[in-house]
Formats: sequence, structure tokens, C-alpha cells
Amino acid sequence: MSTLRLGIGGLLREAVELRQEGDLASVLAEALRHYAERLRSSGRPLDPPNFVGAGGPVGRTFVEVPVEDRVAEILASDWKRLAIPQDLLATHAAFVYLADSDRRCDERGPEPLSIAP
Repeated sequence: MSTLRLGIGGLLREAVELRQEGDLASVLAEALRHYAERLRSSGRPLDPPNFVGAGGPVGRTFVEVPVEDRVAEILASDWKRLAIPQDLLATHAAFVYLADSDRRCDERGPEPLSIAP
């Protein structure tokens, strides 16, 4: 098991908090595992846009994220291929994970609304 120290921006932090998916570190760990699986599949995710991380380090929250060694190896090869910092790829991976999760929810249909009397 490896531990990555990642600086995460406010937009991702807010997206995770709004979804109430759990703590940021556990969501990032799941997102990185999901992204690594996508990299090894025929459904590779898009590369991060070149403006990702343009905001710089201001307002970043630093999180220690445990990841399996095989996931860390897959991600390291992608960081090198893309020549971007691991924080930026982790942020991109998390947004891919959230988008894929939303897509799965859309396929199941909307949740019924409960309207209070």
C-alpha cells in the first residue's frame, strides 16, 4: 500500500461534499482506483484538459490518500506520459469518477422526490 499526498482544489472538495460521498481521502482513493481501471480498459478516459490546475496552489486542501501499489504504478506511468503533477491527474481522475458515477445514476433513472406535506 502506498500513500499519496495530494493538493486538492476547492471545486473538487465542494463536489465531494455536495454528493455526501464520504470523506475526501476515501473518495479520492476510490476515484484513483476507478481511473486506473479505466486506463487499463478499452474505455480509456479522456486526457485532462490543458487548463486543469491553472488556479495554482491557492486554496488547496492537502490529503493523504492510501492507494494499492498496482494503482500507484499505473497512475505514475500516466503522470509521466502526460507530464503533469500527480495532484492535477488526481483531480482529473476524481472528476472522471464523479461523472461516471452520475452516468450510472442517469441510466437507472431519477430518484423519486419526497415532498413533505
